[in-house]
Amino acid sequence: MPGDLDGGQAGGGGSIGGGDTGGGGAQTAEIAGPPASPELEWKHRAEQAEARAEEAEARAAQLEAEVSRLESALAEAQAEASGAELKRRIDRELASARAIDLETAALLTEAAVAGMDEPDVAGAVAELRRRKPFLFGRGFGASAMGAMGGGGADGELDELAEHVKATGDKRALLRYLRLRRGAI
Repeated sequence: MPGDLDGGQAGGGGSIGGGDTGGGGAQTAEIAGPPASPELEWKHRAEQAEARAEEAEARAAQLEAEVSRLESALAEAQAEASGAELKRRIDRELASARAIDLETAALLTEAAVAGMDEPDVAGAVAELRRRKPFLFGRGFGASAMGAMGGGGADGELDELAEHVKATGDKRALLRYLRLRRGAI
């Protein structure tokens, strides 16, 4: 039992060490505690408020810069999307107009549409077809639709060829050659 008593004192020594830790905490509380006079307390609070205000202003400036960056990225993405949509409309319109050289016709159409206040792709393709018909295949419109239907231009070509063979008419031959060139 006397050993138990010594063990108890050793335990008491351990609690003294715990008391030291508590004493250190009291010193920290004195340093971090509020100032002694009200003027110093208000000065301390004002300095803390100014520091927080500066941090808030810096954060606001960062957020404004991020918003500006995101707005410019959005504007770029919208411009790319509208440009891609315009290219798709131009390609579709040129394909329906039977453009032979699609790249050249697309570049010329894009240039024409870029100069317009309000883009009119169909009007630009029609104007391009009128000014530079060599970029487009012949037989555009009703005669091409008839040729695709099986009668129309192909049937007329066959009839005209038979007429030229039978009569030898030079005017009919020229008409046949013009029609054939346009149907191909």
